[in-house]
Amino acid sequence: MHYLSINTASASLEVALTVGDKIYVKADSNYKKASEIAMVFVDELLTENNLQLADLDFIAVVIGPGSFTGIRIGVSMVRIFGQFAKIKLVSLDSLEILTYEALESKSEAKTIISLADASNGMIYVAVYEVNGEWLMENGEFLANREFKKNRNSQLKTILPPSVIKSSELSSFLSQIDKPHIIVAERNIAGVLGEQSMLAPTNIIIPTQNGMALSKASKSAFETRGSTPYNQLLPLYIRKSQAEENAI
Repeated sequence: MHYLSINTASASLEVALTVGDKIYVKADSNYKKASEIAMVFVDELLTENNLQLADLDFIAVVIGPGSFTGIRIGVSMVRIFGQFAKIKLVSLDSLEILTYEALESKSEAKTIISLADASNGMIYVAVYEVNGEWLMENGEFLANREFKKNRNSQLKTILPPSVIKSSELSSFLSQIDKPHIIVAERNIAGVLGEQSMLAPTNIIIPTQNGMALSKASKSAFETRGSTPYNQLLPLYIRKSQAEENAI
């Protein structure tokens, strides 16, 4: 299976091309450059692997939550691919992608908390619960096991993507009494450390090796299927800065 995965919504820009069992990734830590280089990354990945858009089984894109501008860039780009290249499109949730980072850790905790920067002193949060068989089976760690079709029941959403104030993070986490894993963007990990809740070293910080993005894309395609290009819409769960300033 060949597919592209595009994340222009998070703190870092990431484009991954999965060709069979190999993942090729282009990334930039400055998401504000997405409008300039996202398409360049797509072209480079396809060219370097002697592929064209028509060779792809699908393209996955993060629809939110995250950077308003970044979301629009990614969604607009893949909608054009879907409309004119007739490629299947798959929507991704940025906070759900973070759970795949947690699955690479050797933890038996079944609750995963995803945290991302929502800017202006706000934080995106979501909580998921993993079926124990997904992480452990007969005492054996299985985080790297390939996802199979119709295994979406393995990841249960406890709290869908929401937004809270950074000052409320300590109180929010204190309400989760189960053993858990926290996956947080680097600057949010700093907030946790500042509030003396956890040392940053005890938090999983997302990598940019394309693995989580690729796995989330495949899982979404196999469990949720594709979305028509004209129905692929951004996921906004808070008002933009301009909207807030207008109030």
